[in-house]
Amino acid sequence: MDIVRHNIAGWHILMLTAVGGMTYWVTFFGGPLQYKALPRHMFGSLQSKVFPVYFGIGTLLSSALTFTFTRLRPDSLKGLALDPRRMGGSSWQLVGLGVAAAAYGVNWAYVGPLTTKVIFDRHKIENKTGQDAYQTRPEKLKPDLKQLNMEFARLHGMSSALNLAIVGSLTYHALWLGRYLSDTPVVPAIVKEL
Repeated sequence: MDIVRHNIAGWHILMLTAVGGMTYWVTFFGGPLQYKALPRHMFGSLQSKVFPVYFGIGTLLSSALTFTFTRLRPDSLKGLALDPRRMGGSSWQLVGLGVAAAAYGVNWAYVGPLTTKVIFDRHKIENKTGQDAYQTRPEKLKPDLKQLNMEFARLHGMSSALNLAIVGSLTYHALWLGRYLSDTPVVPAIVKEL
């Protein structure tokens, strides 16, 4: 059982693949497919259930990645005290993982709940007035609905920017790890056996 208990590198890779796969799926496949397939109010209701879980798991896993990386590469912590122009690659990896954890956390604790509130407030007004926030011409929208549309656009833009920072950070880390895996003598030996 030492392979499970004392294999920090293995756990690190497992967590990276879990959070990376989840992030790529939600960002590039699940969300867009659901948006196209479901009526808008149903899509909003579904996202209000999916995103807290997505952001929560993402916060947990990317925070754990940050921790395990400091155990695997203690030099990454020392590099943070240096001038950014002199920081090594492992310190930049730690920064990237920290960015992913922070971006997930901000989406989970702040931006996500505010966005959900705006969506449901907009649904209430649409149901009450019969106006559709997207089908009604902007100049004919009720002022409160127009205001909610602007607030939603701002929050959605923030959430999307944070999510793209996460995608970039996780992708950069995976590519950095891949470089080190391909430099080890084990990989060519395995490929040769195949």
